[in-house]
Amino acid sequence: MELLSQQAPTWLVQMPALLSTEAFAALQRKTQGTTRERRLRELTEAVEVLTAERGVVLWLEDLQWSDVSTLDWLAFVARRREPGRLLVIGTYRPVEVIVQDHPLKTVKQELQVHGQCVELSLRLLNEEHVSEYLVARFPVGAQHAAPLQRLARIIHQRTDGNPLFMVNVVDYLVAQGVLVHSDGRWALKGDIGESTGGVPESLRQLIARQIERLSAVDRRALEAASVAGAEFSAAAVAAGLETEIGEVEEGCEALVEREQFLRSTGTAEWPNGTVAARYSFLHALYQEVLYERLPVGRRVNVHRRIGEREEAA
Repeated sequence: MELLSQQAPTWLVQMPALLSTEAFAALQRKTQGTTRERRLRELTEAVEVLTAERGVVLWLEDLQWSDVSTLDWLAFVARRREPGRLLVIGTYRPVEVIVQDHPLKTVKQELQVHGQCVELSLRLLNEEHVSEYLVARFPVGAQHAAPLQRLARIIHQRTDGNPLFMVNVVDYLVAQGVLVHSDGRWALKGDIGESTGGVPESLRQLIARQIERLSAVDRRALEAASVAGAEFSAAAVAAGLETEIGEVEEGCEALVEREQFLRSTGTAEWPNGTVAARYSFLHALYQEVLYERLPVGRRVNVHRRIGEREEAA
C-alpha cells in the first residue's frame, strides 16, 4: 500500500478497503480530475520501482479476453525508454483475436513494427509431451506405465496435439471413469480405445461456439467439407454445395489465412482433368462436430452429390 500511496495514488483510490474513511476522502480530493495518461504513467512507475532490487516477470493469460485499458497499459509499458528489469509475458489464442477483431491484434502489430515485442508461436504437442503430461498428472505406478503410454498415443491422435483439446479429453476420461483415483493412487479402467471415441461435451460446446461465429456461407461450406473427409478437394465441396470451385476456394483460403478450421495442403487433380485446391481440417474434432451438426437428410444429399461427381470424374 505504501508503494501505491507514493507512486500510484490514482490506483490506490480504486481500493477503498485498504484505507481509513478519512484517508480515502483525502485521497479522493487529491486525485480528482486525473487523466488517463497519469494513471498509465503511475502504474508503470510503481511496477518499475518493484524492479529496482530484483527482476519481475509479469505473466498475463488469455489476452484475447482483455479490455482496452489493459492493452493501453501494456502498450505504454512496451514503449517506455527508461530502464527497468521487467519482462511481460502474455498468452492469447490467435483465432479468437482474429475472429472477434480484438484490439489486441492492432496493439501487437504496432509493437512488432517498432521492435517493442516478440511473438512466439507455440507448436502443437507431440506424443512424448502428452505422455509427460499424463505421467505428471496421474502417477499410476510402473505396472500401469505401458497403458498410460498407449493412452498418450491415442489422445495425441485424437487431438492432434492441441493442448486445450488434450486437457478437455483427459478431463472427459476422468469423468467417464477410465482414469480412476482410489486408495491414494490412479489406475486405468476399461477399454481405452472405446472410451476416447466420443467428443467431450465441453469441447463440443467450444467448437460449436466457433462455428456459430462464422458466416452462413462459410458454415455451409465447412459442413459440406466434413462430409468430403478430414482432407478434401475444393471440387468435392463444390459438388456437395452445387456451386463453383472458385467460390469454394475463395472461402477456404480466407479461413486458412485466419487460421480457422482449415489448413492448405496443395492441389488435387481428378482423372478428368479437374484441378482444385486441397485442404484439411486443423483437427479431426472439427470435422466430427461439423458432420454431426448436419441434419440426416441434408447429409445424405451432400454425400450423394459428392459421390456422383467423383464417380463422373
